[in-house]
Amino acid sequence: MNKKLILVLLGLFIWYPSLTICEARGVRPFKVVIDPGHGGMDPGAISSTGIKEKDVVLKIAFQVTKILRRWGVNGIMTRYSDDTMSLGERARIVNYQMPDMCVSIHANISRNKSVNGFESYIYDRNNRRGKLLFKTRNIDPFQFVFPMTLADRSKIFKDVQLAYFVHRKFGDYTGASDLGIKAAHFYVIRNIKNPCMLLEVGFLSNYRESVKLADNAYQYQVAKGIAEGVVLAMYGEDEKITTLFAKRYREDDEGSDLPNNFSKKRTFRFPFAFIRGVN
Repeated sequence: MNKKLILVLLGLFIWYPSLTICEARGVRPFKVVIDPGHGGMDPGAISSTGIKEKDVVLKIAFQVTKILRRWGVNGIMTRYSDDTMSLGERARIVNYQMPDMCVSIHANISRNKSVNGFESYIYDRNNRRGKLLFKTRNIDPFQFVFPMTLADRSKIFKDVQLAYFVHRKFGDYTGASDLGIKAAHFYVIRNIKNPCMLLEVGFLSNYRESVKLADNAYQYQVAKGIAEGVVLAMYGEDEKITTLFAKRYREDDEGSDLPNNFSKKRTFRFPFAFIRGVN
């Protein structure tokens, strides 16, 4: 074969972009809504040093969405800036988008300043708020072998599937204490129709944890854990996906702040009247 042709073909092979996770699986790209809690006039929890929950979760949400989009997942956020949003607005946005799943990201606070770690909440009408439903280490992962789209299970089962994988990957990346999956009746998770979880990424009331949560590099580790957990929840355990995770990361993004060129092209911009429920 002509040497020039060989060089051209080799160049095309090197240049051609690698497959996204969805393409490698031969399935449709799925949709995930990431909901950064609070915002605008509602700062959420505030640490003793002035670190605000609304700022921390927005940065993490940007990173999660950025990673998911890089993998070919349709990642959408409920807010992209420091906006005040009602709980009703958040639920309406998520339900209008009809995503395959939703993760609402928050940061915790406690009167006991020694408490630390991450936890999540799913809607369970049959249990009181805050009741521990599952410890991640006690969940049998084999019940989540099948992709979420193929699992003919209840919404709460899919909520647990989502929470389990996010917990597992969050712990792998951060080493933070896993406080388990708990029941709650929060408005957002109660009114979102598709699989959903509310994730508390750490305690701003704990000084050491608040410092970590304000650190860009740690936020990126949190984001990787959430993003990988979401994909595993969607597709189930798969060695091919686990291998692709490592290949798709661009480590020069590690620790980066809010991206200046973050694209919102996949986001539906709601008419103001619709969001507010005005006829």
